[in-house]
Amino acid sequence: MNYIYSLRFEYILGLFFLVSVLVLMMPWIHGNDGAGYYAPVRSWVVDGDLNLQNEYEHFIQDRPLAAIRIDPETGKYYSQYPVGVSLIWLPAVYAAHGISYLLGYPTTGYTKFYYWLVCFWSACLAFGAIVMLFRFFTNWYSRRIVFWSVITGWLATNLFYYMIFEASLSHAVSFGCMTFFFLQAHKLHYRSDYRVVWEWSKMGLLAGLVFIIRYQDGIVWLIPAVIGIAKYLSAFRQKDKAAAVHLLFAHLITILMAGLVILPDLLVNLWHHGKIWVSGSQYYHGSFKMDQWWYGLKVLIDPNHGLLFWTPVVGLAFLGLALNPKKAERNVLLVTLVLHIMVTGFWHFWHGAQSYSHRFFVGYIPIFMYGLVILQNRLTTVWVKWIRVLFLILIVLNFALMAQYGLHLVPAEGPLDVSLFIENFSQLSEILSGVFDYIRSKVVPE
Repeated sequence: MNYIYSLRFEYILGLFFLVSVLVLMMPWIHGNDGAGYYAPVRSWVVDGDLNLQNEYEHFIQDRPLAAIRIDPETGKYYSQYPVGVSLIWLPAVYAAHGISYLLGYPTTGYTKFYYWLVCFWSACLAFGAIVMLFRFFTNWYSRRIVFWSVITGWLATNLFYYMIFEASLSHAVSFGCMTFFFLQAHKLHYRSDYRVVWEWSKMGLLAGLVFIIRYQDGIVWLIPAVIGIAKYLSAFRQKDKAAAVHLLFAHLITILMAGLVILPDLLVNLWHHGKIWVSGSQYYHGSFKMDQWWYGLKVLIDPNHGLLFWTPVVGLAFLGLALNPKKAERNVLLVTLVLHIMVTGFWHFWHGAQSYSHRFFVGYIPIFMYGLVILQNRLTTVWVKWIRVLFLILIVLNFALMAQYGLHLVPAEGPLDVSLFIENFSQLSEILSGVFDYIRSKVVPE
């Protein structure tokens, strides 16, 4: 009985996820980006090739596409996105293809069954990461504090939205893999009872994976780099040459593992472009503008999908990270976040274009959850109660904004007008009717 009682928080998380998937999940390949991520894996599994021309011709029938393009030199159709998400989706698409074949369903790769399995796979990866974070944090903090931090980081940010409503984009996958990356980095920094070569090899695998899911997430390589340097300095101070040599060997294996994971992306580039690396607006939709040196501030507070403007709970997470008593850990996490904010500001689409909140930061939500854990842990009992009331308010506001966003009452692209958001509550009956109609369409078969 005590064991079951101790699991009550996991049961709440699991039940909420299950109901959300069954009642709310949208099984679709969303817009421009979704087609760009799905086309390669569909081509590999169904066609057995890397030629994306027929995928382009299929998806462009009902939407304009910039994600699938023609190389100006080779004339081949390619996706402008790296192949990491497609690799992660391979088991789901193979399962959909095999089940469809066995049951006599269409095996085109374009049916709702394929799409549902892909979206479900992404959502499960993200939810598995949520459970891992919950269990990880409970090693040092009370289960109640961790529960409130994890569920707030899930429901008061855009993580829930990209897990359930737009799971065919990269963000749910990015959140899952970045979580595994951060947990592995923690093990390397704080534990000594591990097999050095084996654990650093896993670090290399995860580092390569987060890079080929979203190139800009390679910024988090800073974290194992700092950990590695600290371990070298420790070995040198102790004059332990054997440990330094062993660590050097482990790091070489790490680099090799990361290279092996990145290799498929380079080979796909070689096939499509005739070279292993391409850059510039002729290959990608958008470009970097280095004169936008102050746009990091806009990334945070601008009404056009500013992270703090759309998702104010992140401000509380930043406060918690700043209160982290572990100085070295606090500094490396904050520096990594600042670098990502700066790089995002340099990007032509610094605002994320059509985006619910700022979608470029979904992979960093594990760090935001950690900030919320620290914040609660540093507050007195009375203040913790008030902060949890604030968490609930922010969750409700986030779901209200999601409903208005999904019903097109606020723009998908461009600034959020707060007065319009508030004014829309005068249409509360219409909003609730739209939400219930959506839920009924998911529950009641067509």
